[in-house]
Amino acid sequence: MPQIFTQKSSSGKENTRGRGRGSKQQPQPPRSPRPALQSHNNNTPAANTSPSDIEALQKRIEELERFWTYCRDALTSARLNTGENWKAQHAEKLTMAYNTIEEAFPETRRFQGQWGIDRTVKQCWDNRTNYRNNVDKPDTYRGREAAARRARRNGSSPPRLSHSPPPSDRDRAASPGPSRPAPRPKKNPARFMAQSPDEYDDDENEERARVGTSATALGKRKADGEGGRERRVRRRVE
Repeated sequence: MPQIFTQKSSSGKENTRGRGRGSKQQPQPPRSPRPALQSHNNNTPAANTSPSDIEALQKRIEELERFWTYCRDALTSARLNTGENWKAQHAEKLTMAYNTIEEAFPETRRFQGQWGIDRTVKQCWDNRTNYRNNVDKPDTYRGREAAARRARRNGSSPPRLSHSPPPSDRDRAASPGPSRPAPRPKKNPARFMAQSPDEYDDDENEERARVGTSATALGKRKADGEGGRERRVRRRVE
């Protein structure tokens, strides 16, 4: 048996709805179409685009980095006493550092009494003090970062030796000898003339025979050349 539900409308009339096999569902109004999703390749600018210029922002960031770097360098050049707190520093040294920064960055003169420079330099001092006090403590953020840097440095590139290590006994025993024997000293031919043939050894006899043959052949060629020249001159005269 179908169930009957009664519901009162805002006008006070009762609306009876049945749910069962013979009941009909109320028609629902058509849904509104969903807006089309924007494609990534669409070059149409979004409605909420920032009017800021990226190049101008990048230039401003570079100027701020240059200002902070100059303040840190001026603080280092002032040679302050790192063992004392900020209020115990020499006023004359701080004034010289502030004047140097103000001369390099004239836009800081908008702050009365160098207030902007004092705030920036004071923050640089606090950062250095914080790092110096916590760099050797592994339970702090600074200490953990410093320990990680040391581990990476020692693991990636070991320290180089100032001189090459001496060779071990194994390397010295395995080292090959010379590839060929040293050349023999040359013999002096003039020395053979002062010795008798019996005083020569086998090598010296071979050397003597080679030198003598060469000298004889050279003298013969010279004599033949001089004789031929004389015969040619005689023929011309005749």
